[in-house]
Amino acid sequence: MRTVRARYPQYERSLLCKESRFERRLDPNFTSPGAYRATIYYEEGPCKLIFCYGIPQSPFYLEAVVLA
Repeated sequence: MRTVRARYPQYERSLLCKESRFERRLDPNFTSPGAYRATIYYEEGPCKLIFCYGIPQSPFYLEAVVLA
């Protein structure tokens, strides 16, 4: 997998989630001499705020209206 997206519910009244995107990186500088491939790690990109279950048809709370 090259990219992983993770959603973290914020448990607020508007059903908002924080979404993070992780990109796979290969780092040959931190690989041991006997290893057969480069060290793999995931780097987190910028987070964003989204609706957990899509944009509601009629948002009620203020933060949902602004985000919609």
